[in-house]
Amino acid sequence: MSYILSIEFLCLFLIITSGLYIAWNACHQLSWLGAAQTDIGMPINEPVVPWRASWQRNLTLLIQITCVVLLSRLIVYLVAYLAFIAMKDNGGGFSDLFKHIWWRWDSFHYMNIADNGYAAEGKDRYLLVFYPLYPALIAVMKGFVADTFYAGVTVSLINLVLSCFFLFKLVLNEFEDEAIAWRAIKYLLLFPFSFFTAIVYTESTFLLMSIACFYYMRQGYWWQAGCFGLLAALTRNHGVLLLAPMVFEMLRQHQQQWPSDWPQRIKFIAPKLLSLALIPTGILLYLVLNKWVTGDWFRFLDYQKENWHNGFGYFAQNISGIFERIQGTNYKMVAGTWWPTFIGFFLAIALIVTSIRKVPSAYVIYSFCYLLISYSPTWLLSGPRYLMGLFPLFIFLALWASKHKSLESLLDISLGVFLALFTVLFFHSVVY
Repeated sequence: MSYILSIEFLCLFLIITSGLYIAWNACHQLSWLGAAQTDIGMPINEPVVPWRASWQRNLTLLIQITCVVLLSRLIVYLVAYLAFIAMKDNGGGFSDLFKHIWWRWDSFHYMNIADNGYAAEGKDRYLLVFYPLYPALIAVMKGFVADTFYAGVTVSLINLVLSCFFLFKLVLNEFEDEAIAWRAIKYLLLFPFSFFTAIVYTESTFLLMSIACFYYMRQGYWWQAGCFGLLAALTRNHGVLLLAPMVFEMLRQHQQQWPSDWPQRIKFIAPKLLSLALIPTGILLYLVLNKWVTGDWFRFLDYQKENWHNGFGYFAQNISGIFERIQGTNYKMVAGTWWPTFIGFFLAIALIVTSIRKVPSAYVIYSFCYLLISYSPTWLLSGPRYLMGLFPLFIFLALWASKHKSLESLLDISLGVFLALFTVLFFHSVVY
């Protein structure tokens, strides 16, 4: 048990030291530790200037990104199809096997909700733990694509295209470098678990809402940021974490603009607080859904424990437990779930820490909070998939690759190989 305690201590040490470094850097940017400093070269008392391209340029960019995204997902689909027929000795056409390959795990639940809504009784009552926005979008898409599964895939692909579009514009606003913006998209699409963005899962929807929230937040468009933050919180519980960077950005952008007299100060602050309140409103609406369906505001917590054997735990202990499971004999689970979950935590920490001085603090604060919450579930089957929703990682990778161009090809190939590997492990039912 000594090595378990050592891992817990290491995780705790990394989080505490990283947190202190992040807080120190953020305080400097808020002028709390002396002279005012800029946030990666941008004035602290002015919102970021948006990329106001003409509609023709935006349309051209959207078409380019659509082609790149659809081509990349087609390659993923083809790799899965060829690997499936080779390994399963199961012949059939691409369209015949598509559902058989990709219709797994949570896909069943989202489609059930889209078709039938939430239930108060029976086995389907446990589906209340799934947040409502994504199945609602599938239900709407069914008006255009009758088959629920393909409606879900369509929603995911559309949201993936829009996620990449907003990511490009966000990165271009931050760094004024199209090469870095395209790299960020590349690493989103090459991420080893990015196949989840093109099937009936919430990843691409959550990415869209969180990236769009940051896009408007960094420009000081608080109402738009709050609305997308609300939608993110209606997609996954991680969405409420957007509150932390938005509070920081409000303080940073307006720290020298607070009126001196109270009537003007209230008039200045009130609309910003209301836009900020939109984000937790997403969670409140989810609790209202719980109350409406079951009569209990927090019934989802009971269902998490009863059916999903999950709760909120101590992240360091959870990581130690994952390391214990790595010693098990279920080698497919070890390769597809436990090792990626364990290694993913430390790689994410490394990317966050090494990017602290390269990116605005809002990205680092959000990444730090997101990582802690993602590793808090006591039965952590989906840790690597949760990392797929942490979009700043793709920006951090793009910046790293821009600085180490001699290693960029090696990074790209490695990510591509792991994407193919985990795609295969997914239809072997060991990636969740």
